Amino acid sequence: MKKKIIISIPVSLILILLFVLFLRRTVSYEISYDLEGFDIKESYDKKSRIYSFSMMYEDKVYEFFIKNDFLHQKELIDGFDILEEDNEKCLILRSGKLDTYPQCYKEDNLIDYDLLEHKNDEFYKRDHEVGETSKYKNIEIYGLNDFSLAIWNSKGYYYLTEKKEESISFLSEESYYNNLATTVDNFILTPNYDEDYNFKTVHVLDLKTGKSTKWELGFEISLNFYYMGNIDGKVYLLDRKNRAEYSLDPKKKRIVLVSENDEGVVWNNEWEKLSMTKLIGEEYKFAKKDFFNYHLCEDKLCLSIGESKKVMKVIDQKISKIISIKDDVVFYLVDDKLYSYSLLEGERLLAKYSEWKFNNLNSLFIY
Repeated sequence: MKKKIIISIPVSLILILLFVLFLRRTVSYEISYDLEGFDIKESYDKKSRIYSFSMMYEDKVYEFFIKNDFLHQKELIDGFDILEEDNEKCLILRSGKLDTYPQCYKEDNLIDYDLLEHKNDEFYKRDHEVGETSKYKNIEIYGLNDFSLAIWNSKGYYYLTEKKEESISFLSEESYYNNLATTVDNFILTPNYDEDYNFKTVHVLDLKTGKSTKWELGFEISLNFYYMGNIDGKVYLLDRKNRAEYSLDPKKKRIVLVSENDEGVVWNNEWEKLSMTKLIGEEYKFAKKDFFNYHLCEDKLCLSIGESKKVMKVIDQKISKIISIKDDVVFYLVDDKLYSYSLLEGERLLAKYSEWKFNNLNSLFIY
């Protein structure tokens, strides 16, 4: 006869555990509090994982946005410092819990701290040391940190990380251009260029792991197509020749024919049906707005954040192309050099490759 074992857990212990879980939950909030006679507005958005702070000093509002996991505390600012000389003024909030950065004005124009004429290392200093350098296939690498870089090599990709360098090939014939590749989150999708006019196979490279897989779609898609945009881990494409729209989910290896009755769909903050004739006649792109909106203004790199109409110049050299934006980090080319920039770390040189001067259309991807 089997003995039954009964485990008794006191109700008080269950209540304590539930109370601890309640306290440890992530919440969005907005508060304001006094700091040395100044009003600090502080908020956290749990969906975007972004802390926001603002403070009025003299005649200007200083705003700060920091992506960070929820800290289960509030009133995170301990103090602030001011740097002022000639027509330049900076304010930095000090916190024992968060890394912070200064916001700077030159007259009435917002600029990055590194663009100031008068800097002070005691006030603020970024670490601009170049990482350990190496070379692979004529690519100079200056320290990728935690980023993964994939560079088109005519038959596949060079896959580079801080710890790994390898060549991944999947084509039989060389293709100098890689016009039809795209990314969804950490995946690169590359149509099989060995197939003529139509393709039934996509090569998927996971930028996190470097693993390359072959995906048999089960559909034949014309090379006369365009990408519409990404939503929820899927990329949508419009096959002009076959009058069809598909969604592709590389993580689940799932393709869905989303068009029906000669109509497709477009995302414009909500799904909208459009006739296939309209979708074929011009390229429709899904509405998308990054919270950290990096963009070019007169060939310089600028940034606007959230709903703010303020525009800050962050890099003063001529930018050849913005490659991608990942959260609060932007990746861009200056001639044959690849850089990253973020508000906390500033500009960092990541790699250099002479080929980027001549061909940078879908020739590199970074995650």
